[in-house]
Order: sequence, then structure tokens, then C-alpha cells
Amino acid sequence: MIRIIIVVAIVAAGYFLFTLIMSSFASTLCTNCDGHGYWKGTRGEKNRCKTCDGTGKKP
Repeated sequence: MIRIIIVVAIVAAGYFLFTLIMSSFASTLCTNCDGHGYWKGTRGEKNRCKTCDGTGKKP
């Protein structure tokens, strides 16, 4: 019984850390290009994002 509780606690801690890390990455992404550093034009070409200068992160 105690093993099950320990395994559940480890899985819950891993899930918590994963969501914490992913949310910190999402908050630094450029909102104009969704963190890609480019946006696709009408003909499918990739245009460099001028807001983040192609880095994909907020200036």
C-alpha cells in the first residue's frame, strides 16, 4: 500500500514540474508568431517576424 502512495506522489510531482516548466516557456513566446520566429504568408512562404526579430521570444 505504501508503495502505491509513493508511486502516485512521484507521478504527481513529475506532472507538477512538467506543467510548471511548460508554462514558463509559454509565457516567454512571441505572441505575433507563436514562438516560431516566422509567420507564413498567403502563398506559403515564411516571413521573418519583425516583432521578435526571428528569435521567437518576447523582446
